[in-house]
Amino acid sequence: MQFMFVTGATLLSILILFGLTRLIGYRQISQLSLYDYINSVTLGSIAAQLAVSTQWEEAAQNAVAMILYGIATWGVALLSDRSRKIRKWVVGHPVILMEKGKLYHENFSRVRLDLDEFESVCRASGYFDLSKIDTALMEPNGMISILPKSTDRPVTPSDLNLAPDQEAILANVIMDGIILEDNLRRAGYDRHWLEEQLRQAGVKKPQQVFLATCDQEGTLNIFLKLATKERQKHNAL
Repeated sequence: MQFMFVTGATLLSILILFGLTRLIGYRQISQLSLYDYINSVTLGSIAAQLAVSTQWEEAAQNAVAMILYGIATWGVALLSDRSRKIRKWVVGHPVILMEKGKLYHENFSRVRLDLDEFESVCRASGYFDLSKIDTALMEPNGMISILPKSTDRPVTPSDLNLAPDQEAILANVIMDGIILEDNLRRAGYDRHWLEEQLRQAGVKKPQQVFLATCDQEGTLNIFLKLATKERQKHNAL
């Protein structure tokens, strides 16, 4: 009986947590602000307590706490979207770490960032020489945004007075051997065209394809499903 109760409480915890996630919104861990991170940890902690509840009263209390906390979080997020002052107070604002070749020591201390970490992030972004950076900001979610000096940024087509055609997003037309009819239709093609392209590429059936993408020019990129032996042979080449 105890096992069944814990199983039910765990399922309830998952359902509530999933529902609150849909209500609050999706966001990657790297994009979480301090406020979002605290909310996630708190909701996860309450969900864990609910999952291991052994009595109805305890489970109900944890479930109500989760729901109320989730609704409060959603309410604050809603207010933040409508008021810049509230958003600035809840989420925070960017902090200038470097500007015009000058490092702001006080701001480094303020965001609890040392020079080793800063240089590591710069190197990961492709800047091994800090003199090539014009401005660096610490975003509210903890990420560092870097603006290079105009003389050290990559050349763009507009710099060369070129006007290349705008590229479009590739359409996934086959995934795991299944033809995605809607994507294929939006790309402007039909199943007959796809099967003909596969035949020309030596693919007998869609089930052999792990992923196939189609660009705006009608070029089909095919990635076949490789068996273990085929992968080993491919890696040995």
